[in-house]
Formats: sequence, C-alpha cells, structure tokens
Amino acid sequence: MKKIFDNDTDQDYVDAVIEGTGMFGYYLSQAGSTNRDDQYIFCYNARLNSFAKLNQASIVKPNGGTVMTTGSGYCDISKTESYSSARSNSVTQINITRPSRVVVGQGGFKSVTQGSGIQANEPSNESAVFNIRSTSILPSLSNASKEDINDCLKKTY
Repeated sequence: MKKIFDNDTDQDYVDAVIEGTGMFGYYLSQAGSTNRDDQYIFCYNARLNSFAKLNQASIVKPNGGTVMTTGSGYCDISKTESYSSARSNSVTQINITRPSRVVVGQGGFKSVTQGSGIQANEPSNESAVFNIRSTSILPSLSNASKEDINDCLKKTY
C-alpha cells in the first residue's frame, strides 16, 4: 500500500485515489457524498499485480445490504489467492469506510483542508477521513471451521 501513495503518477495511485475505481476513489468521486458509511472490502494479497480494484471488492451498506456484487472482496480461506503469501498461512481482509459525520475528538476546523477557505456547503474544503480496519487470520492455528471463519469475515462493522 505504501508503494501506491509514494508516487502519485503511478497507475495504481490513479486507480485507487483519483479514479472512482479504487478504494478511496469510490468515496472521492462525484457520488462520494451519497456513499458515505458504505464498506469497501477487499482481500489483501501482495502477490497480485493489481491492488484493491473495484472489480475485486465487495461494497456493502452499514445494514449489510449489497451495493455492488461484481467482485468478491471477502477473503475465503479455502482459496489460495486469499492468502497474502505463497505459504498459505495468513489471510488479511481490509474494510474501509468514510464516516458520514465528523470524527469525535477531531475538534473545530480539523476537517478543513489546510490552505483553503471555508464556504458553507462546499465539500471540496473538507479533508477526507477514512476508517481502515485490517483483520488478519492464521486459519491453521484455529479450531474454528472454514465456514465459521469465512462467515466471520463477512460480518459488517
């Protein structure tokens, strides 16, 4: 993930942030104000050439309703591509949301982009704040069944 944000000319950066086809672009696009609180879910695999593309993600509403079904972002411990290494020992799933309300404790004007003016109802002045949850599992160290682990990964936050 660090590689993507170190170089803003990299195509992965453009896809993830600028275009509406990536994990942050989904929230920063024109439709961004209507999809706040949706969960953008993907299974992290460093061995893949692409990273968190929209067609490899699941997007769900806070109540669990499905927004998009073209991809399956949920990790599945029975599939080798869900593991973050070739050893097939660790699974990492990432859940991203952009909260619809200001983060508690953020304070006045903390969400305003530095160097910008403050105009009423002008969303471009607001800094983007994201909640990113990473869940890593070592299935071989668990007594839980594959079905129970996969069901757990499909729960919303």
